[in-house]
Amino acid sequence: MLLSPVSHYSYDQFLELTGKYALVTGANIGIGYATTLALVTHGAQWPAEVKGARLQLDFLEMDLNDLKKVQRAAQEYLSRGHPLHILINNGGISSEEWSVSADGTERHFALNYLGHFVLTTALLDRLKESQPSRVVVVSSLAYEILPPGGFDLSIINDETVGYKLR
Repeated sequence: MLLSPVSHYSYDQFLELTGKYALVTGANIGIGYATTLALVTHGAQWPAEVKGARLQLDFLEMDLNDLKKVQRAAQEYLSRGHPLHILINNGGISSEEWSVSADGTERHFALNYLGHFVLTTALLDRLKESQPSRVVVVSSLAYEILPPGGFDLSIINDETVGYKLR
């Protein structure tokens, strides 16, 4: 479901989230940070309290650029035994440099798509057990800078072809 922009948005429009557990990728900066603050302000919680903080937060070390580390982070979350009501796949990159991920896949595709896919798949059973639950995928307007027709996935790992942003 796509939501239309709200011209006069207010944090007061958030639902009460007391007792709900949320996981946000990219929560250390930008939209992920703002999302995390909004969720916690409205009662959502992470598994443990950070000493000295008023908010209930816990952090998972995760590198969406490395699928083994994504799997480890998902297993770490599951091992804590907490429900998962909200998964927000937010972290992403956009740059002109061509490079590959730790797994040998073009970095943008790996981090923006594959990492989130692996994370969601690994946590899917917990999300189902925790219903009502939601998976939210945050995107940007970066797709507008793709060449007409989008990426050609058959050459995405070919450094000699690479890609050019408009």
